[in-house]
Amino acid sequence: MKKTFLFLSIVLSFAAAAQKTINGKIVDASNQRPLPQANIIAKATRQGVTADSTGHFSISVPPAVKFVLVSYAGYETRTISVDGTENNYLIGLEPLVNEAVSVIGSRNLSRTSLQTPVPIDVIPVARIARETGQTDLNQLLTY
Repeated sequence: MKKTFLFLSIVLSFAAAAQKTINGKIVDASNQRPLPQANIIAKATRQGVTADSTGHFSISVPPAVKFVLVSYAGYETRTISVDGTENNYLIGLEPLVNEAVSVIGSRNLSRTSLQTPVPIDVIPVARIARETGQTDLNQLLTY
């Protein structure tokens, strides 16, 4: 019984450690400048990492992962095959041409007036005074 348990523990630990590590650098394909904070996602597991400030990344994935998705705002998303023996990649992303990049934000609708030319946050003065304890106008404006 003990030998069987020991054998299973060893086999399962090797199976759990059977990960492959994918390293690389994400760059702009047109000028080879690094793309910091690019997103790298393993397609099969949806596990992901973000590149560092120099565009480098490292991700450990199960051997079953065959593709990773690489994306960056303002650039085309690429699908890279990681099925072979290669584990170090230089990935160039092409900038989007003639396409607008939309950034969408949200805010608390209960305190925002959207029927104005510019959205305005409405915060009652009594609430500010109650939460911050400030009663001077200059102090209230720095809330």
